Amino acid sequence: MSLFPTERKCSVCKKAFLGWEEWRYRRDDKWFCSWGCLRKHDKKARANRANARRLDRMERSEVVELLRKGTSPQRIADQVGVSVQAIMYYKQKAGA
Repeated sequence: MSLFPTERKCSVCKKAFLGWEEWRYRRDDKWFCSWGCLRKHDKKARANRANARRLDRMERSEVVELLRKGTSPQRIADQVGVSVQAIMYYKQKAGA
């Protein structure tokens, strides 16, 4: 246990703060300056998991086919109801 805090950077807002090893607001290797930032991180993580499940329900091959036809990732994301990042992940994975 360190007697002195170490300067950390919040994973959400990027603010610098002083935190001890026993700091309460952290998940794995990510540190958060406040309860609010920790909750924002958790909410985003839950949304990402929900997006992945939604995309699992839709045939990924359909998504890749739409990408190959030239449909914009934003339009596919709106149709499927997932984030553009999820569509871009499958675009990169499929090499479309």
